[in-house]
Amino acid sequence: MKIKTLSGALFLMMTAVSPGLSQDSRPTDAAPAPAPAPAIAGSSVAAPAPVAEPSPVAVVAAVETQELPQAPAPGDAPDPVVAPDGPPRAGATPPPGAPRSPRAGRPGPPGRPGQAVPPDGPLQPGPAMAPPADRQVFVEDSGMKNQIFEVRHRDPVRLEEVLQALGSGRRGAVIDASRDFKTLTVRDFPENLATIEAAIKRLDVPAPPASDIDIRLFVVLASQTPDGADADLPPEIRGAAQQLRTAFGYKGFRLLTPIMQRSREGHAPTRGSGEISGATLGSLAEPNSGLRYGYEIRSIARTSEPGGAIKIDLTGFEFEMSGRLGNARIASSLSINPGEQVIVGSASLNRTALILILSATVVK
Repeated sequence: MKIKTLSGALFLMMTAVSPGLSQDSRPTDAAPAPAPAPAIAGSSVAAPAPVAEPSPVAVVAAVETQELPQAPAPGDAPDPVVAPDGPPRAGATPPPGAPRSPRAGRPGPPGRPGQAVPPDGPLQPGPAMAPPADRQVFVEDSGMKNQIFEVRHRDPVRLEEVLQALGSGRRGAVIDASRDFKTLTVRDFPENLATIEAAIKRLDVPAPPASDIDIRLFVVLASQTPDGADADLPPEIRGAAQQLRTAFGYKGFRLLTPIMQRSREGHAPTRGSGEISGATLGSLAEPNSGLRYGYEIRSIARTSEPGGAIKIDLTGFEFEMSGRLGNARIASSLSINPGEQVIVGSASLNRTALILILSATVVK
């Protein structure tokens, strides 16, 4: 706020407006004004002209204006004034027109930089902000323990596949198998470690001795026309041929080749291949043309049924044939009883059907 005040000419204006007030206000010890000198007759000296009193308007126009400093807010320290010959004096009032110095030591408004302070007071603390969605906070469980189990009879990697379901599944839980050291390293809660330990004791037992398995495979062509080669079929597959006549209406059968394979149960694959001459095909192909075949059994294993019966599992069985008659492939996984004869499958091969009849027995 700017306040206009009367400076030096105020007294003259009051004298011009109210002469009586100026006389009463005149100091008593002031010397009386000298009386005007009388005029001398015949003298050329004229009487002094009366002094014109200043006009009130002119006096007001001559009044100077100055800007008074604002009163400091309650609790604010007065602004220091820089003296011409020294540091600012505490508590001094700056002269009119002097620039205001920054207030030293006064704390800034509350809040973050660049945040406006509401008129009713500082910002109140709000609820904590949730972390961004792309940042997930994980807390490690301090109750987990480590334990190493020795595996003596079974494959640690195969055991690991079985034991994974017994873990807690929490972050930090681990089941690690090592074939080199035949160990299982487990990190989990104590109750899960106890369950895994009990399962290892039950599963890590000596496996039954492996046995040899004899695989017998008959490769047969079946057609809708009679074939005189039916009489050449081995007696052990004539029953299967009769079932094919009844189920699919085949009238003629020709044995291409019998295959005999001895293998040992386990996880090692069993493979074989061969060639069938054109003379065996008879009228189906030229004498100098033949067929090539190949087969594979990924693994052979014995399993015991709840009643004590033995099953032979053939996993990943594949048979392929190619030649002048075309290409054919049969693939399957099957479980059969020892000595049982099964029809694995059939495939089309140049107006005929390629049929596989298989049996397996355990060698004592």
